[in-house]
Amino acid sequence: MSFDRRRQLLLLGGLAPLLLACGFSPVYGPDGPGKALLNKVFMGPVPGSIGFSFREAITERLGEPLDPVWKLDVSLGVTSEDRVIRQDNSITRYSLTGTATYSFQRVDGAAQPNTGKVTANTGYSATANSFATLAAERDAQARLARALAEELILKLAADVDRNP
Repeated sequence: MSFDRRRQLLLLGGLAPLLLACGFSPVYGPDGPGKALLNKVFMGPVPGSIGFSFREAITERLGEPLDPVWKLDVSLGVTSEDRVIRQDNSITRYSLTGTATYSFQRVDGAAQPNTGKVTANTGYSATANSFATLAAERDAQARLARALAEELILKLAADVDRNP
């Protein structure tokens, strides 16, 4: 084992008690707020192919609601921006920015809904082949949907903690 590797392990070992002392606990741990979301969030369909990928990513992480406690309403917006333009005015790189505006509340309406917005970015390259460019765009949209879902799940875990 190298000297640098040993130093890293000692440093991490020394930081562990500090993390425990500050109240750090895993989101999906036994007493973590994320556990209150698993199989408890109802979300209706989200329009469009990005919406489908987004909903699939949320369901993959949180599971299908068996007995929903929470209701999640989401609307998605995506903008595309030209990033790299050649001298001949051909575009070779695009940037996608996605926004998910959400409302998260208890199904029984016992508390006010928590609302907010999350954003994510991704990009893709254009080629001379239009089919390859279309495939790259669709792949970028799927990556964007997943990134938005991950950001939203983190926000929801924080909202659950504030809205038991």
